[in-house]
Amino acid sequence: MNISIIIPVYNVSQYIERCLLSVWEQSYNHLEIIIVDDASPDDSMDKIKNFLNQHPTSHKIKIITHPFNKILPQKVLFLNSNSIPAIVKGM
Repeated sequence: MNISIIIPVYNVSQYIERCLLSVWEQSYNHLEIIIVDDASPDDSMDKIKNFLNQHPTSHKIKIITHPFNKILPQKVLFLNSNSIPAIVKGM
């Protein structure tokens, strides 16, 4: 089973390398890492690119770049195509 880890990036320069290292140290081999650059004005993406060059991995990595800050949601819900969702209250 594949597991996707989504890492939003906006002004996280001081934390991003530690975050990535924690993902790289996972023993589970079927990870997909999705890095979402939300037009971060700091050097977060430079640090990510340097980290990726220095730490080869077998994990599948995708980088999505937004041209401007889209304010990513704090919660993400997944819906199977054969499901009918109920309204979730109190989130």
